[in-house]
Amino acid sequence: MCLRPRKIDVRITNRENLVEPPRKQIRKNVTTKRPALVELGDQLMNQSKKPKKEQVKNLNAKSQPRNEQANSTNATTVESTFKRQKELSKLSRILELMDIFRDDVDTIEYLHSVETKFPIKKGYLTNHRTTPQMRTTLINWMVNIITDFKFTLDTFYLSVSLLDRYLQRNISIGRETLQLVGVTAICLASKYNEEICKPKLSNFANVCDNPFTTTDILKIEVDMLLSHKFNLGLPIHFLRFLDSVVSVASDRHNLAEYLLGIFLLHHESHHINPSLQAAAACCLSVSILSEVSDPSEAWTLPFVFVSTYKYTDIKPVLLKLAKFLYELNTSKFPAMREKYASEIHEKVSLDPKLRGPLIRKLVYQSSLKD
Repeated sequence: MCLRPRKIDVRITNRENLVEPPRKQIRKNVTTKRPALVELGDQLMNQSKKPKKEQVKNLNAKSQPRNEQANSTNATTVESTFKRQKELSKLSRILELMDIFRDDVDTIEYLHSVETKFPIKKGYLTNHRTTPQMRTTLINWMVNIITDFKFTLDTFYLSVSLLDRYLQRNISIGRETLQLVGVTAICLASKYNEEICKPKLSNFANVCDNPFTTTDILKIEVDMLLSHKFNLGLPIHFLRFLDSVVSVASDRHNLAEYLLGIFLLHHESHHINPSLQAAAACCLSVSILSEVSDPSEAWTLPFVFVSTYKYTDIKPVLLKLAKFLYELNTSKFPAMREKYASEIHEKVSLDPKLRGPLIRKLVYQSSLKD
C-alpha cells in the first residue's frame, strides 16, 4: 500500500480529566504517515486493553506545566555545572601549588626519609625497667633544665628523641641512671644545636640530683652516639618547615610548638612519626585560634600538599593531642605549660580557647574511639 501524507483534524473534546480550566477548542494540523492496516489494528487492540486509570494518569502527566519541567532541568544543569567548576578550581589550585612549592619537594622527601631511619617502637616501655610515669617525670625535669640554660627548642626536641631511641635499646636502665641518660641527651643535643649558650660539662653534672661526674656523662654520651651510629634527627624540622612554607602566623606557630611539646610528655605517642605529630599540632593550632567548628576546615590544600597528609590521616593523632591538651590543665607536670606562659611565647598556654568548645568536642570524640 502506498503511504502518503494526509492532514488529520484533531479535536480535543473531552476535558474532564484536565487540570487546567477549559478553553476554546484548539484545532491542530498534524502531518503524519498513514500506518499499514495490520499495524493500525494492533495499535487499536492495545489501546482498548489499557485500563481507564492509566489513561487518566497519562492525561494528568501531559497536563503538567512545561515550566516545572524546565525548572527541574535547569536546576540539574546548574548543579552539575557548579560541581564541575568546583572540581576544575580544585585541580587548578593543585597545579598552582605544585608550581609554588616545586623547589620544596626535595626537602619534603628528605625529611620523610630521615624519620624512617629513626623509628621509635610502640610500647617499648612495656618490659622496661623505666616506667611511663618515670619517663614523664624525667621529661618534665628536662623542660626545666632547657629553660634554665636558655636552650633553643631544637635542643629540647632532639634531646627527647635521643632519650627515647637510647632507652628502647637499653631495657636495663632504671631509676638509678635514668636522670644521667636524660642530662646526657641534653648535653649532646646542645653540642649539636647551640651556638651561643654552651655550658661547661660540669654544669650538667651539677644540675643532677645524684652525684654524677663528668666522666659518667661522657661515658653515656659515647655509648649513645655509637648506639645511634652518629645519626641525629629533629622532629621540629617538620613543624618549622610546614609553617614557614605555608606562612603560618607567629601565634599559631607558638601554639603548635606548645602542642608538639605536649606530645613528648606522653609515652603513648612516641612511636608516631614526627611529621605526623607536626601536622596534627599545626592543624589543631590553626583550628583553635581560627575558631572553626571542625578542624577539617582549617586543613586546607596548601597544608595537604606540603605535609603530604590528608585530614583523615591526621585526625586520630589530632584527637589524641586534644585529649592530652585538656588533661594538662590538671596534670602534675606543669613545666611545659609554665614555659609557654611567658611573654616570649605570647602566653599561648594561657589562652582560654584551649579549653573552649572545640577542644571539648574533640575530647568527646576521642572518648568514643577509646
